[in-house]
Amino acid sequence: MKRLIPMCVAVLVAAATLSMAAPSYAAKGGINRPFFAVGSFVCTDQGCQGGSGWATHLGRFTMANDEGVLTAANGDQLASVLDWSTIQVTIPGEFPCTPNEFRVRLSAAFAGGTGRFAHAGGNYTLTLCSSDESHYRFFDVGAINY
Repeated sequence: MKRLIPMCVAVLVAAATLSMAAPSYAAKGGINRPFFAVGSFVCTDQGCQGGSGWATHLGRFTMANDEGVLTAANGDQLASVLDWSTIQVTIPGEFPCTPNEFRVRLSAAFAGGTGRFAHAGGNYTLTLCSSDESHYRFFDVGAINY
């Protein structure tokens, strides 16, 4: 349990952070759309390695090391910023995690990107599940505006 909180913080940095404050980037005249993403990544004592997943509006995507940016197959990138004041670590088995996984949840915001996401805005909830503090699955649910 001693490693749980420091590892969770490292994982959250790897999952989606570029800075400590979320700028307002909503596209002028953009449309609010539902957003959902699922994926996974691996962390070691050396840090978190890139991951991959699938998301609405991106399709299949990759994540680079500790970069906090999702890159779609066509190269468009979507950045996020975490709201550290909302972090919650719960006991194993809380939805959507399995009975042997702990859950970390917090709020996040989209912070622009490249291509069609250059002025993206919106908010989502990031949920991480892990049973061994090395292998993580994540689920993002919210809304995006671009």
